[in-house]
Amino acid sequence: AGARGRVGADARDASASIAIPSLRWVGNFTGNVFFIQEDIATTPDPVTGDRRESQRTQNGFEVSFSRRLPRRTDLLYGYLFEDTEVVSPDFAEPQTARTAVLRGSLLRDTRDSILDARTGRFLSFSVDYAPPFLRADFTFVKGLAQAFLALPIGRSLTWAHGYRLGLGKGIAGQSIRSTERFRAGGANTLRGYESDTAGPFHP
Repeated sequence: AGARGRVGADARDASASIAIPSLRWVGNFTGNVFFIQEDIATTPDPVTGDRRESQRTQNGFEVSFSRRLPRRTDLLYGYLFEDTEVVSPDFAEPQTARTAVLRGSLLRDTRDSILDARTGRFLSFSVDYAPPFLRADFTFVKGLAQAFLALPIGRSLTWAHGYRLGLGKGIAGQSIRSTERFRAGGANTLRGYESDTAGPFHP
């Protein structure tokens, strides 16, 4: 069991979790409750051009299971429930939504080191599915494929490179809402951009 909290310039979050390893039939179990609050850049003010921000607050819980498969591959699956509120200068009132998602992922990691890989690959494919029978406010399906590769060059150099591809589609005529869209920006994705500013701006 554990808990964590973090406060930054654009994000604040807190969570608590419990993990139970090696349950029969289902594998390792993890349960998590969370609170996340983020400041997100929106389109500049149409008159003055000044920077504007929306505030997104998310809270909910997630249960997940993982199983080790052959060839250094892991299967992860679970369920996420989340309530979201967005306060934006584009809206007269706060916007709220409820999300319920079934999740599944396959991971394969052959790197020689997680923190400083010299050789090997990390491959992952994940799917989020929010079907109508879960009775949430939004229905959609989206997938994310990632590949991080490390290739030694000579004795002292390593060519480390990574690729991501995300695709999503709403179900029953819906569009994927902003909180489920893919964004980039920040030290871990696109340097030179502020966190999450390379992507759709409208909440």
